[in-house]
Amino acid sequence: MIELKPLSKFFDEKDLLDIIQCNSQDFAFVSGSLIQGMGNENSDLDVFVVTRDFDNVHHPTDIVYDENIKTTFDLINGITCDIEYWPLKVIEDLINQINDIDFDDTSIRTFNQIKIEGYSSGQLTSFLHRFIMGIPIANINLFNELKTKLNINNYLKLKTRIYVNIVDNDYYDIIGNTNKGDIETALILAREVIIKTIGAYVCFKGQSIDRDKWAYYNLRELAKENAEDKDLLKEVDKVLFFTNLNEESQLIDNVEDILFLINKIINKIGNENGGI
Repeated sequence: MIELKPLSKFFDEKDLLDIIQCNSQDFAFVSGSLIQGMGNENSDLDVFVVTRDFDNVHHPTDIVYDENIKTTFDLINGITCDIEYWPLKVIEDLINQINDIDFDDTSIRTFNQIKIEGYSSGQLTSFLHRFIMGIPIANINLFNELKTKLNINNYLKLKTRIYVNIVDNDYYDIIGNTNKGDIETALILAREVIIKTIGAYVCFKGQSIDRDKWAYYNLRELAKENAEDKDLLKEVDKVLFFTNLNEESQLIDNVEDILFLINKIINKIGNENGGI
């Protein structure tokens, strides 16, 4: 039985195994916010089947094809299941690419560190996140074998770099809009960028995330165990939630405070990580 903490219920994986196509050479796992305890009553249960015979996958319900991922949906015991089929050879290649990353080689752009034809970098890193956080339900030995093989530290460092690169690209856009006098746009962008900055910090601290909306949640969880993270959470709360924005001068002050905090977090990541 699999516990779905946000729903205060248990899910029998046998009900899932009865409908997915997964033979003895494949493996399957469940993942997502319901598994991690972050979801809600409207969240889906994410199911992944990694198969050697991808071309012959035929699910009982309609299959949606999206860049070499076969996706379908089923309602099981009142829970919507988002089921994805992935080729095993793609996952093995992805793990090898992650393990072989040379972070000292500056000739390769961060977004090109993992490249598999037919898949975006976002799809690949999202799968890895869900794989790392997943619970196996079929062929547990193969699941564990591949998870043990994966260099999770390399994955987290890559995710940190991806976030930092995005922050760097958007940082000067905030300044440009501020200098132009478009304070509202600068503030909207600044608030988006501080969330991505928190995402970088969370990955730097060893917690995997694949969606920006979970960045704050994970920082709050880190703050429960670490005084330094608790102080950082207070600073984030101050610029996001506990500030007056009734006048233009206060908007400008908020943008500047967010920029200061972005710099502080990115510098901390760089200094403690021996350079990003």
